[in-house]
Amino acid sequence: MDVNQQAIERALNDVDVLIHGHTHRPEIHDVHGKKRIVLGDWRADQAQILEINENNFSMGLSLKVWNY
Repeated sequence: MDVNQQAIERALNDVDVLIHGHTHRPEIHDVHGKKRIVLGDWRADQAQILEINENNFSMGLSLKVWNY
């Protein structure tokens, strides 16, 4: 089950970035100028993680596959 748009907008009401667990649709979304980051699945040998460029936060967000 995915979250609905109203719940997302309420959660972003007082913050600029929302990071939440996977909904099987990982993505970095723009919601009225704010970021909604949906993390990917964790698997036995890999995960999808959020990489943050600390020198340029607004442009330095990306989802990456991490093999372990």
